[in-house]
Amino acid sequence: MTIYLDVIWLLNFFLDLLLLWLTQLLLKESISRFRLCFGALIASIIVPIEIYFPQSIFASAIGKFIFSIIIILCTFQYYSIQRFVKQLSMFYVNTFMIGGGLTALHHLFGPTFQMYGNKLVTSMNGYGDPISWLFLCIGFPILWLFSKQRMEAFADEKIVYDEFYAIEIDFNEKTYTTMGFIDSGNQLTDPFTKQPIVICDDVIIEQIFTKWERQQCQIAQETLDFSKIPEDWQTKIQPIPFLGVGGHTSFILTFKVDELRIFYDNEWSSVQKVKVGLQFGRLSEDFSYHCLLQPQLIKSRLSNVG
Repeated sequence: MTIYLDVIWLLNFFLDLLLLWLTQLLLKESISRFRLCFGALIASIIVPIEIYFPQSIFASAIGKFIFSIIIILCTFQYYSIQRFVKQLSMFYVNTFMIGGGLTALHHLFGPTFQMYGNKLVTSMNGYGDPISWLFLCIGFPILWLFSKQRMEAFADEKIVYDEFYAIEIDFNEKTYTTMGFIDSGNQLTDPFTKQPIVICDDVIIEQIFTKWERQQCQIAQETLDFSKIPEDWQTKIQPIPFLGVGGHTSFILTFKVDELRIFYDNEWSSVQKVKVGLQFGRLSEDFSYHCLLQPQLIKSRLSNVG
């Protein structure tokens, strides 16, 4: 079998790039494209190492594990050992799911590419068999979408409803503490930014707004006369449309907070991209909670292992 290193390297660079991209999306990590490509480049270096130095330590199981650590450190920013372990674990989960799926499709359809160790190779002249490239370009996205959907579905199934959770809201250099409740019916999101919206009642509103500001905001929301919003809040408050009872379109006033923290599963989870919607009145008759959480926040935390 004739092996073309440039083709193998390029195939595996794209495969590693997509695996790291999937890992980033599931972790909800914020990294630059440069670091993503750099991590994929480092990962693909294993190809010439295994071909030219088959007795190298990196060809062993221990060596590959060490190499995977290097890949993660080159791709993601290091924060803590716990977060690093979760990043590494997610990378392995994706590799096993995607790699196993590609191998299964390979045996099922029998394309003309072959497996050399754990790498995709081609035995044709030129730039490789078009079928191998087509297989990677079509097979990977299908498995990628399937894996992402299954991980998100798994996170959704793990959400614990009907319980209260401690909430901390940072806004204008102040922290507001309250209890939150996960509401499966709250699917409010900003249609433009796709940021989830949590709903807070008067207990929180009266701590953030003055009495007059609260009254004006309530009038603006009920009459849809948004000119009533106090001048100091004109640039901070955004009306968001939503479908109310009976399918009628209504609006809720929202504002972006600096950070929202949720104490879930015995640890704090932080969210920066979230908005607070104003509920003028009480959310619970017994004052047991004052914030309706959007399930997407918890889903992100469960699928986000960072």
